[in-house]
Amino acid sequence: MNMEKIFVFLWCLIGLVASVYSAGV
Repeated sequence: MNMEKIFVFLWCLIGLVASVYSAGV
């Protein structure tokens, strides 16, 4: 896998978790 794909995937995952956490709180 490309380093860029991994970075983008992690960035999207962090954003998703942050939005879910904000909605939960």
